[in-house]
Amino acid sequence: MTGEFNQQTKNILAKRAGEKCTLCKKNTSSAHSNYDEFVNLGEAAHIHGRKKGKNNRFDEKLTDKQIKDIRNGIWLCPRCHKDIDSDEIKYTATFLIEIREKHEIALASGAYNVVPSKVEKEIVRLEKLLLEKERSSDLTEKLFEKEILEYKKRLSTLHELLEKENRKFEQLIDEAYTVMKDSSFEKYTQITQLFYQRKFDEAEALLDEDKIIAEAEQLKVSLENKANLILVKARIAAAKGEIEECIRLFEKSLDLHLSYLNIVSFIRYLIEENLFDKARKELNKAFAFYNENEKQALLFTTSGNIYKYELKIDKAIIEYNKALKLYKNLNKKEHEQSAVLNNIGLAYNSKRQYSSAIISYINSIRKEEKENFLELAKIYVNMGSPFMYKKYYECAVAVFNHAINLCSKILNKNDASRMCLKIAHSGLAHCSYMNGETLRAIEHYKNSEKALDGFENIYSRKFLVQKSDLFHNMAAMNHEQGNVKEAMKYYNLNLIIENSFKHTSQKVKDRNLAISYFNYGMLILQEKIDDPKALFLIKKAKKLVIENDGFDLSPDTIEQMTNVPV
Repeated sequence: MTGEFNQQTKNILAKRAGEKCTLCKKNTSSAHSNYDEFVNLGEAAHIHGRKKGKNNRFDEKLTDKQIKDIRNGIWLCPRCHKDIDSDEIKYTATFLIEIREKHEIALASGAYNVVPSKVEKEIVRLEKLLLEKERSSDLTEKLFEKEILEYKKRLSTLHELLEKENRKFEQLIDEAYTVMKDSSFEKYTQITQLFYQRKFDEAEALLDEDKIIAEAEQLKVSLENKANLILVKARIAAAKGEIEECIRLFEKSLDLHLSYLNIVSFIRYLIEENLFDKARKELNKAFAFYNENEKQALLFTTSGNIYKYELKIDKAIIEYNKALKLYKNLNKKEHEQSAVLNNIGLAYNSKRQYSSAIISYINSIRKEEKENFLELAKIYVNMGSPFMYKKYYECAVAVFNHAINLCSKILNKNDASRMCLKIAHSGLAHCSYMNGETLRAIEHYKNSEKALDGFENIYSRKFLVQKSDLFHNMAAMNHEQGNVKEAMKYYNLNLIIENSFKHTSQKVKDRNLAISYFNYGMLILQEKIDDPKALFLIKKAKKLVIENDGFDLSPDTIEQMTNVPV
């Protein structure tokens, strides 16, 4: 039957549980009349059910292999098995996993070497006497009737005491389990042994409220917290441009506490600094350490990003598709699939395969949640670019306007929404310019500049790239309209920003600088022939163009930039 445990899994579950029911602690194995056999009273139960039904904690995301994996099993007596399958609210998957973990830890620590309490011993003695009395003849029973009633009354009282004792016992176990999570296993073992030996005074001394609070204060600065504090220092170093110090702090943080999100943050930082070899090295470590499908999918996406920034676009697309396949297998990962498809669209756009890019963006939109306005706006903004390159300006205008409309629905504006709005307005400006509407283009660029008002992280690379791009376009538009003063102002601002940060690609940075140097220099020459500053700027532009084999500029532009006498 699908999802059924095999015999080996059942045997291991029984042994891991010490042949005891994980819930009620009853023995699940006893002697058989034949010396070479035994009676099995236990059952291997599924934490997540094998098929959809009432009260079986069914999870449709799990594969058949995961359903019959030993980690989805718990060893129980038949009665407890029936109980967990009749009340899903009480017996949640999380509860069963925690109970199983507690049981196995207690077993490993020798905690089930139970020393009976005085109450339990008294109950056993009275039950034995009561059984003897009740087995006597009717005549004898009448003689002992009063004594039997007293025994029963005494037993009832003792059972109540035992129940209270057990409740206290379970409470202490829970407290010990919590301490174990934050403290050493050795201390946890010591406490659990005291509990199961019914040495409550000694156990309570270790779990004294004041001591727990004092220990909690010390544990506040755990390894994880220390690692996170160092991570903050790393980010400060990154903001200050101290690359070597930032890397040292990232590595120190990960040495203290290896966190999945922190290692991904480190890799992203290395990508931003063009340290692709080191980023790949750290990524390989993460692949070796994390084998869950969801985390592997994000790592494949990160791998694709490395290749994308290395301009190895075909390899990037392969990695993105690996991530997409894993997310599809996980089910319900619609947002993650949408994000990967968006990345694939960006990759195709880089390859100038604009039709493939548009198809990827459309598929990304279909996967994204309809109420996730920001993510949808980002996709529409990205889709505008290939439409522009294909000169489908009407389509580009439609998607940019739709992105702006989506941004207006975002209640809590943040840097991401401001950036999205800026790019959409810049896209509309470009479309207007290409349609010969320069004045309208300038208005759109002004709206683009306004969109960045209130931007919080003004030192981020994304902000600086967009600001530089905006100033360059504003300069070009004003230059064309004869607004020399405005054009010079924006060229100057553009160059200040371009020289203030490090691009993900030095070639892209040099290309941008070359164009700005040349245009700014030519603008100055229009006002003042043989101006030293203008000649200096044009000379720098010419040098960059020659060193980079003309970048991807048109032959006419290259000739124009390199033939100016300086």
